Amino acid sequence: MQPYKADLRHLNIDIVGHGKVQLDASWNCDDARNYFTRLYLVTGGSGYLRSGTQAVEMRPGNIYLIPSEYDFGFGCASLEKIFFHILLPFGEKTDILSEIGRILTLPDCQEIIDTLYKLYGSNDIVSLMKTKMLVYSVLDSFISLYQLQFSENREFSKLVEDALDYIWKNVSIKLSVKDIAAHLYVSESKLRNTFRAEVGLAIGAYMDAAVFFTVRKMLSSGYSIEHIANTLEFCDRNYLSRRFKEKFGKTVSQYRQDLLI
Repeated sequence: MQPYKADLRHLNIDIVGHGKVQLDASWNCDDARNYFTRLYLVTGGSGYLRSGTQAVEMRPGNIYLIPSEYDFGFGCASLEKIFFHILLPFGEKTDILSEIGRILTLPDCQEIIDTLYKLYGSNDIVSLMKTKMLVYSVLDSFISLYQLQFSENREFSKLVEDALDYIWKNVSIKLSVKDIAAHLYVSESKLRNTFRAEVGLAIGAYMDAAVFFTVRKMLSSGYSIEHIANTLEFCDRNYLSRRFKEKFGKTVSQYRQDLLI
């Protein structure tokens, strides 16, 4: 067994959506499913976030983090905010922030919010770099304040590490276990058994998850469903739309609407 070869190239924040919005009472939902980590920087008004027994009041000057793979509710009478939808992939995880498992608040951040407010909407390279650096800084502040810890790097055999690398470099609905086994010069049964034992998930299920993670990421980046279907080798856009609805319980249009909150 050997540890995943992690270095700075593998830790890159992915901002899959962002916006500056003014909301009213129509911004209301009791059962939103979070497919990416959300950062809400409140600039005015008030609102609430809720999950299970946890209820959080949203106030100006504070920053809120809702981790991915987390069900929550939200609402307001009037609220102004800047939001970032982010993923922090690492190793076999598509977002290590999903481990947080609760809504977090970073208080007294008016100076950071003011700076991001001024930077937001600027398209010059320096402003974009400063914006991304501040998002990193906000995450660092959450980690420090809550003393967050993440799982240690998983240890994989070279076979599984190479399989993971091949899957992510060749994401496609048509990619098969047979293809990967042939590329790695190993039997399908050995690949299936070793992968499940080390990753804790069947390789076919992992490949499917990789495909639909990529679908969501491309939707967040504004690509058309036809382009996504062609890129990931679905037979047509209708098949992709049907599979998406079966998997996530919502249409592509509904998912795109989620990107605005």
